[in-house]
Amino acid sequence: MRNSRILGLALAVILASISSAQQAASTEKGAVDHGRNGVWFRSSGAAIELEAVEDEEGEREKAEPLRFSPPPANPLAGIFGASIFGGYTSVQVNVDSLGRNIPGDAANEPSMTMDPTNRNRLSVGWRQFDNVGSDFRQAGVSSSANGGRSWRGQGNLERGVFRSDPVLASTREGKFYYLSLKNTFFEDIFPSSNGGATWGRYTFATGGDKQWMTVDNTTGPGRGNIYQAWSTAGNNYGGRQFSRSTDEGLTWLDPIFIPNFPVWGTLDVGRNGDLYIGGLANPFVFIRSTNAQNRTQTPVFDLAVPVELGGSIVYGAYINPVGLAGQLWLAADKSNSANGGNIYMLCSVGVDSRNPCDVNFVRSTDGGRTWSRPMRLNDDPRNSNAWHWFGAMGVAPNGRIDVAWNDTRANPGASNSALYFTSSSDGGRTWTKNVQVSRSFNPNVGYPVQQKIGDYIAVVSDNGGANIAYAATHNGEQDVWFVRVPAPLGPSLRASAVRLYQGQSLSGGPAQVWFEDGQSADARSTYFNGSGHIAALETEFTVPDKASPRLETRFVGTAAGASSGFLWIYDNVLRRYVLLNSFPISASGKIDVRLPAPEPASPYISATGQVKVLFRATNPNLRSGSSPFVLRADLIDLRAG
Repeated sequence: MRNSRILGLALAVILASISSAQQAASTEKGAVDHGRNGVWFRSSGAAIELEAVEDEEGEREKAEPLRFSPPPANPLAGIFGASIFGGYTSVQVNVDSLGRNIPGDAANEPSMTMDPTNRNRLSVGWRQFDNVGSDFRQAGVSSSANGGRSWRGQGNLERGVFRSDPVLASTREGKFYYLSLKNTFFEDIFPSSNGGATWGRYTFATGGDKQWMTVDNTTGPGRGNIYQAWSTAGNNYGGRQFSRSTDEGLTWLDPIFIPNFPVWGTLDVGRNGDLYIGGLANPFVFIRSTNAQNRTQTPVFDLAVPVELGGSIVYGAYINPVGLAGQLWLAADKSNSANGGNIYMLCSVGVDSRNPCDVNFVRSTDGGRTWSRPMRLNDDPRNSNAWHWFGAMGVAPNGRIDVAWNDTRANPGASNSALYFTSSSDGGRTWTKNVQVSRSFNPNVGYPVQQKIGDYIAVVSDNGGANIAYAATHNGEQDVWFVRVPAPLGPSLRASAVRLYQGQSLSGGPAQVWFEDGQSADARSTYFNGSGHIAALETEFTVPDKASPRLETRFVGTAAGASSGFLWIYDNVLRRYVLLNSFPISASGKIDVRLPAPEPASPYISATGQVKVLFRATNPNLRSGSSPFVLRADLIDLRAG
């Protein structure tokens, strides 16, 4: 009976698609160059001296290597579509070539991929409805070259051709693929060799409705293989659901059957090259092939294990009237961490009338043979009649698991939703507290003729954080948005050195610049050459992981009598300090500032793992005879992750 019900739901989705096809046929303030008017420092033995250096032409030059540069411009300056909630900024993806919103359209069901060789290069595909008065949809696509801070719309991959169910993936070398379903329930695959900036001519790719694909990015014999699976409904191959390409999508294996006939799921490749498939079957199933990586053999599925996720996929609820409340996500941990080799499955599942949809998670530590009991990831109270839908998962190269979903906990019994997020750094045993990362939106407005906001969202993880593409109505219409959620940082690091950069005295050593012991380090300001009074401290840290993608520094202290503070970090590539930010210091002198370094953090970590942070307090109105002020550091902190 359960399999019959699944098939019936799948047919309902397909009939909606067929009907659709038939209808279709008929600032930040300007940065100040503090280096030009500021003070430059050069180390002279154990002391730090102030000096200006003349170049060969007699002009005053900034001393090396301790040069400063102005802060970067606001990364969101000039972006037309931005929705801000707390510290998270969602940027609109379905825009024109100038980054502007396109009024009157609809965009949903995003899929995203990232260039593993350059995480700033991202591409998102979606179902594009040029006119909400029609159900005709095309293959929308947009790219970003700056980590998602802005997007360049590229229109539709093939103008005037009905396309749906976008799925994007990339190779370890950075080649992108866009798999697209036509109204014939066959598919085409488009390649891009430049990070999604342009796309090549498509090739036929077999397939069927609700398809998914993955690429073998191991170093084994299957490297570069593309695998895909699709539904039993909307199927032109008599129920056969799987195919493989071994030549970059140019040709495909004649489709073969998958045991248990899973639908509405995803695929991944383990770090050993084994192929994993997950989907809804009875109730869910995990499928494995150990020989799919062998290009000379027809894939054989040697393991099929029922998996309990505490509920089933929801279709046709008011939250998404003619769509799913989410699909099954499967992902493998390919890291060299203690959890490397683990396999994870996640889905938004209906539990009962008081828990209409929860985000549940299971894990396998033995190659998929056995699975844990379901773990509920949304941490709001049970039985609250809240929906936690479109749950999606990504696993970073270092093994961190990221999960995002739409959540109605603030509006139980209603549709208004916000994007929520959690992550795990220990293989799914424990999870961070749920955090809201977007404004609330009404998913039931802005529908095209087909009344849904897609069937899924996308999470792509790197070591520095989670990249999330989701559909929302922040503009009062269906649009695709991107938000980046930084990874949790590690514990605070104790300073390994503290040095005086300006002043007459210094009290306290590295161990004293630490909030736990109540000690502090002091620097008394001195007058310098028309620039007023200055006091500065440099702190050096040793980062345990030189590959840490993110750094965040914090300064806590006082500088009564100073007017401005400046926090800098040393860039080992540029061989100079770069300004993270400047800020006014109040009359009380209290300072507590926490600032992230620009990503990636690699330029700020030396080959031996050192990070140097400089804090400077100034008052240009104090003259040579004025009383000095004291810069007191109670905490100079660094966190990496």
